[in-house]
Amino acid sequence: MVPITRVWPLLGLTVVGLVWWQAPAVVFAPLASSTPPESSQSQSSPSESYPAGSSPHSDMPQRSKNDSVQDLLHNAAQHAAEQRLTQQLEHLLWQESQWLVKPAASLQRLLADCQMRRQYNDISNHHDTAQNDVCLALLQKRLQHDWAISDDHITALLQYHEPADFELFSQQHSVADFDSPLAFFEAFWQQQDDVYGATVSQALFTPQRERLRLQHRIEEYIETSQAPSEQRLNWYQQQIDAYQQRFGKPPYQETRDHVHRLIALQQDPQRSDADELALRFQLRQQWLGADRAEQWQQREQQFLARNGQLPPL
Repeated sequence: MVPITRVWPLLGLTVVGLVWWQAPAVVFAPLASSTPPESSQSQSSPSESYPAGSSPHSDMPQRSKNDSVQDLLHNAAQHAAEQRLTQQLEHLLWQESQWLVKPAASLQRLLADCQMRRQYNDISNHHDTAQNDVCLALLQKRLQHDWAISDDHITALLQYHEPADFELFSQQHSVADFDSPLAFFEAFWQQQDDVYGATVSQALFTPQRERLRLQHRIEEYIETSQAPSEQRLNWYQQQIDAYQQRFGKPPYQETRDHVHRLIALQQDPQRSDADELALRFQLRQQWLGADRAEQWQQREQQFLARNGQLPPL
């Protein structure tokens, strides 16, 4: 028989390992920027429950050490599910384009993933009979904490609403009917505001809507501005600073997109292809690193050799 003094350290490692371990994502791929869940040491000790009229000092047999370990495993699994849900919601609000046009479907995917993670991670003997309620409570807690919206608003966001269905809207309205793709989305967003209420939809969707609006303004500016490159770069930096100051994040999802705009803002028809390649390499090396800059340079040199012109950004 293995001495008990050797068993407990192994059980402790199991608890810690469970919290750090992440089951394979059911819906979302793991986030590169996600931070690992906190160790199980940060968990509060499992609460004891006693029948009415009894106390921890009554004659009722004390819970076994094995039961306590199972409770720790269960609590660790719930903590891991809650932290993962928080990470995914943050990713959804800032990067997932479907959130802007399908909030109900996006939130339902989060709930489904939360339920599956709890089932994978909870290797204790606890079997929740209301996984939906647990995950919904976690989601409500996070939404209310960050945006102070009510349960009724969250319920409305989780439900399908025909007037807020983007596919239905796109069937009824063509992008060609509007002056620009942005105008098309603005019309849909107005319809969405009518369904959810402007206060709620603007509180939740404004960062992504403003990012798309800014992207449209930048593209128009790049195409139409005849100002010197230094002035163009200053204008672009001001737009980035204003957005980041307001929302705490840059307005671009990929650094590559930012670099391509920097290149486009400095394009000069009088510059030779060799000098243009050198500028592109310099900016990519600065923002993306030498390896990626060299990969881009090789592809663009090959494109230039085949087609007689540089590839578009």
